Amino acid sequence: MTYDAEGRAKGMAEVRSRCLDVEICGSTGGTATTRAPRRNTQYLQMFPHQRFGISGLVPYHQQGQTFFSCGSFAGERIFQNVAAVAYALTRINTNDAGVGLGAVLFDYCDRTERARERFFSFFSGEAQEDDSGLLLGPGHIVASVSLDDDAAEAVSNILAANHIPHFSSPVGGIHLGDRTDETILTSVPSRTAELRALLAVARSFGWTFLSVVYDNDDDGRFLVETFRQMAWAEDVCLGDSLGMPQRVSEEYARQVVETLAAGWKPHVVVLLMDAADNIRMVVQAAERLGHAERFTFLAGPAWGNKPAVTGNLDRASAGALTLTTETYDLPDFRSFVANLTLEYHAPIPDEWFEEYFQYKFQCRLSASSRVQRQFVRECLGTEHIHADELVQDPFVFHTVLAINAVAHGLDNYLTQHCADAQTIEECEVVQPELLLEIQRQSRLTLNNTASHGDADAYGYHLWNYRKLGAEYGYVSAGSWQNGYLRLEKPGLEFKIGGFPPDSSCQGGACVEVCAPQSPVYAAMALPKPLPIDFNFHTVYGITTAVLSLLGVVASLSSLIYLMATFPPAAGAPVLGCLVLTGCFMVFAANFALIFQPTAGTCAVRRFLPGLAYALIYASLLVKALHAYRLASVSATRDNSSNSDSGGSSGKNPLLARMCGQIVVTLALVVVQLVLGIAWLTLYPPEVDLLADTWYCSPAEDFEAELVTSLAYVMVLLAATAGLCLEAWHSGIASKETRWILVASLFSIVSWCVWTVAATQAPRHIRDPSMVIGNLVSASIVVVLLMVRQVHLYSQFSRDVKELEMRSHYTAATSLCNASLNAQKVPPDGSPRLPPGLDLGGPGIPTRQFVATSCLQGLGNDPACLGPSHTGSLGDQEVSFRTVTLPPEVPHSRLSSCHSATTSRRSLRLSLSDELPDDLLFEAFESSEEDFPIDAQHPSDLEEGAVGGGEGRGGEREGRLPSIRRVGSRQMLVFLTDGNTIGDVSRI
Repeated sequence: MTYDAEGRAKGMAEVRSRCLDVEICGSTGGTATTRAPRRNTQYLQMFPHQRFGISGLVPYHQQGQTFFSCGSFAGERIFQNVAAVAYALTRINTNDAGVGLGAVLFDYCDRTERARERFFSFFSGEAQEDDSGLLLGPGHIVASVSLDDDAAEAVSNILAANHIPHFSSPVGGIHLGDRTDETILTSVPSRTAELRALLAVARSFGWTFLSVVYDNDDDGRFLVETFRQMAWAEDVCLGDSLGMPQRVSEEYARQVVETLAAGWKPHVVVLLMDAADNIRMVVQAAERLGHAERFTFLAGPAWGNKPAVTGNLDRASAGALTLTTETYDLPDFRSFVANLTLEYHAPIPDEWFEEYFQYKFQCRLSASSRVQRQFVRECLGTEHIHADELVQDPFVFHTVLAINAVAHGLDNYLTQHCADAQTIEECEVVQPELLLEIQRQSRLTLNNTASHGDADAYGYHLWNYRKLGAEYGYVSAGSWQNGYLRLEKPGLEFKIGGFPPDSSCQGGACVEVCAPQSPVYAAMALPKPLPIDFNFHTVYGITTAVLSLLGVVASLSSLIYLMATFPPAAGAPVLGCLVLTGCFMVFAANFALIFQPTAGTCAVRRFLPGLAYALIYASLLVKALHAYRLASVSATRDNSSNSDSGGSSGKNPLLARMCGQIVVTLALVVVQLVLGIAWLTLYPPEVDLLADTWYCSPAEDFEAELVTSLAYVMVLLAATAGLCLEAWHSGIASKETRWILVASLFSIVSWCVWTVAATQAPRHIRDPSMVIGNLVSASIVVVLLMVRQVHLYSQFSRDVKELEMRSHYTAATSLCNASLNAQKVPPDGSPRLPPGLDLGGPGIPTRQFVATSCLQGLGNDPACLGPSHTGSLGDQEVSFRTVTLPPEVPHSRLSSCHSATTSRRSLRLSLSDELPDDLLFEAFESSEEDFPIDAQHPSDLEEGAVGGGEGRGGEREGRLPSIRRVGSRQMLVFLTDGNTIGDVSRI
């Protein structure tokens, strides 16, 4: 007795011994079994008699032991996709549309060199010359399909030269990076797209701290490096990146899990591994070491929704999120494969199908040309699989989709161009137009993903392994398409119900690992900045803050005093107010230097000091310009006073009016304002770290750039000093130019010291040097100029009040008293003046014009015009004009006047065009309406006119004392020879 392969008893008489392989048995080794002729195993032809066909590249066998040989069968996945081509073509050729497609698929044994050789030989026509059985020629090919991305790229240029649409269904190998060859059409995303999907899932749950386990080969290293770059761009930190060998042992997996289980390390582990067995080994080690509750796994299609990975590892696998390539079940395809048998498996070649059959059922066919001797059991030939038991490969859907896309394009072309043809053979096909139409329709059908940003591209399904009642299983959790993640969060479940784990770095040891990877974590690793008010707890901060506050109070108090004492109606000292405002801003800017650097304080440091100093020195410069102008005009008029031509009145220059001085000042300030705004705009303020200390950016050159930005202010300061030096001998406004010059020189010294210290001194004393420099520079201006000016203004105010108390005469009476006092002029013709008042000395030049007819109301007479002068009286600028009274005026004609002298006399009027430098009034002309001296009889008009002529030609016998306007516009002060302050008149 003996037994067959199924274990059934057989009698010895039933045993037959035959030689199934002539090459082994030889011609004398027994009677050889008659065998059917074998088909060529280098290519597969399907429906070769169709007018149109598809070429293809299939890695049906692995690489051989030598470069030129083929190895063993590649596996069931390759066979299913070959069967998918046969399935799709069978359906196309049996439909009623009349469109037929054939195919020729070349086995290139997983070598791209062989793939190029196969296609080059085929499309050049050499293959048909050497093999008469190859019925589909290159002229029939309308498209090509490759089952591997590398092979597709290798033959892309050959197909592009023939304008043949090229499809890839990369079951043999997916392109790692983003596809750059846009001529290859595919509906399968690249491995880089897989990494994007995994990262999108992690980001959606706020997992910013991850560990990665990857295959330690070229592909694995490429994937982990690409994932690291993507993670860094998203501020996601990778804790551990551990490589795994091709075959993972339990001991190695245990060491990996122990490394990942450190307390500070991430709770989420990304598995970039292509072998499901290796993935299971890692999950198993986690469960055996008691870390089943610690880790949440995030994996790609290698895990997918395979029960083999998670079997008996439910606790460790719970909560895992995995991806599978987007695909859809095809029941008809599974039935098609299940019905393939040893007797009928057309159009697949015998050798190809027999290899699959032996691998599928783990037996050997001794009669096959490629006997799989690793299997002991002999195949009965009746083995089969039910369609429901067949696990469809994910790429089958995409392979069928590619074949259908070709058919749609072909059908669309024939519908448009061959509607009247009875058969396809009658249709005149323009090959280039046909290929372009197929390519266009294929792009629409496949939703091409050559660029990952294309719309409606196929992507990935997302799965969640979770508890389902008493069992565990995979539940659809969403999808990732075209770069967009769709999550069904309410249906997700993790280790603790619906609460996702926390996997982020909040501080501690992880910060040191993550700092080089992301600016966010780098900022966490940086030393924390000191409290913004830290310096106010030090002696330096308290001292400088108090001094700066005193400066703020002093400048603000002086500003308020000036504005309150001299209201707009009286003409406020505007330039002085601007100077005080600038000083106030300088003192206030010191607080930005005392506070710790922040974006806000750094912005103030850049902008405010320059604007404040520009306001101070621009105002002082305008003051100096005005004084220089007055001095020049005074010298010019003194030189022209001896000429016979007299003076002529012209228009006042811009600086003679207060509004003009303000405009010029603001124009000078605007330059610095524009420079400051440009600096802030082009280089926004921020802080930098230097030697564990925070400084304004740029940390190494901030002070040098700040000093450079003040170059314009330095020019204003130097110009102010230069003009004041030119106007040194001017007595205008109580010799104010001299005081401005002194302040400018002291400021220049201060600036030289603090700018050098701020740029060259050790870093820790640079800020204090700028603070002290600001204090000194602003204090010089306040003390030497503004305090002095406030004192003069206060003294002037007291004089005005005293004058107002003594005001008890009318205008006419005062003028008459002045006429009577004119008789007291000494014989030398010069009036007797109060002590200290010299009308002829420097600072009080005379300005005269003949006013005989002016007093009669004839102000337009040229005789009314004469030489005039300007000068200053104390701290007040005045303008002197001489009015000549009519000669031989009878005593009875002077109402309320009792003078016995009727000779020609000059009445000297002091009309102040401008009070102290900053307190300006509008100049008003002397006229009959302004100064009603007395009523004149009409008979005196002619006498007055003659007297006026003689007055211009004759020598003046004496002069009356001057009339000075003080305070408001309604007050004139007459300075007589007997009083320091004369009579007061309201007009």
